[in-house]
Amino acid sequence: MIIVMKKQANIVMVEYAIRVLQRGGFDVLVKDNGQATIAAIGPGNVSPVAMSNIAGIERIHEQNDLFVSVNGEGFAEAYEFLKKWD
Repeated sequence: MIIVMKKQANIVMVEYAIRVLQRGGFDVLVKDNGQATIAAIGPGNVSPVAMSNIAGIERIHEQNDLFVSVNGEGFAEAYEFLKKWD
């Protein structure tokens, strides 16, 4: 799952979204170039509907199958994906 935060989202909003994903079992990779983009990696389970209720989220891309590998293997793939994401 890819979460794009609003440009005006503050650090508290971004950190809260990250914590929700981590509690749901995801590993998280964040890219911030003025607008935070969060990649949820692994076999976690958090409803996109629940995520959409979090303040500061602009949009959610439910691409759960992109980074499903475990034991950190998905990070390289996620990193490469986020390098191209804007």
